[in-house]
Amino acid sequence: MKKNPFFICIVIFFCLTKLSGMSQENPNIPATNSLWGAAINDNAATIASLVEAGAKVDQPCGNPQHTPLYWAAAFGSIEAIQMLLSLHANPNLRLTKDDETPLVIAAIIGYPDIVRLLLEYNADSQLTCQWEFKCDLQSANQTALELAQKQRRNLQMFSTGCDALKELYAGTIQKLDAVITILEERERILPSWLFS
Repeated sequence: MKKNPFFICIVIFFCLTKLSGMSQENPNIPATNSLWGAAINDNAATIASLVEAGAKVDQPCGNPQHTPLYWAAAFGSIEAIQMLLSLHANPNLRLTKDDETPLVIAAIIGYPDIVRLLLEYNADSQLTCQWEFKCDLQSANQTALELAQKQRRNLQMFSTGCDALKELYAGTIQKLDAVITILEERERILPSWLFS
C-alpha cells in the first residue's frame, strides 16, 4: 500500500494543532501557567516557580499521560528541558503502555540538541519503545536510534519523485542525520556488556 505524504502531513498538523492550545474549549489542552503548558511553551521561569511552589517535576500530564519533560521534548522546548533536568526530572520515566521516552520522541522528530542534552543527563538510549502503528513508522521494541533511522528512511521514501516534497523534508532529514550520528556515537562509547 502506497502512503500518501499529504495525508500524513495533515494528520501531523491536526495533532500539533490539538496539542498546541489552539482549542480553548478542550480540557486536554494545558493552561500556560501549568507545568505541562510551561513545558510545551518553553517557559523555564514558570516551571521553576511551579516546582518551587510544590509541583512535582515528573507529574503526569496530558492525554495521553506523559511527564512535562516528554512534552517539552515533543515540542522542542530546550530551555524547559534544561530547567526540568536541573530540577531532577527523570529522563527515563515512562508512563504510558507504549513506553515512549523523551529521548525517543526527540529522536523521531529530529531534535539533535535535545537528544544530546538528554543523553548528557543519562537518558538511556537502549530503552525500547512499544509503539505499533498501522502506518509502520514505529514497531515494537525499537530504540531511539532504530526509530530515528526508520523515520529517515520513511521521509526519503515519501519525498521520492517530487521536488516539492524533497525540499519540504530536506531539513528534517538533515536533523535526523544529526540525531542518528549522536546516537550511533553513544552506542560506540558504551561498553558492549550493556547490550547483552
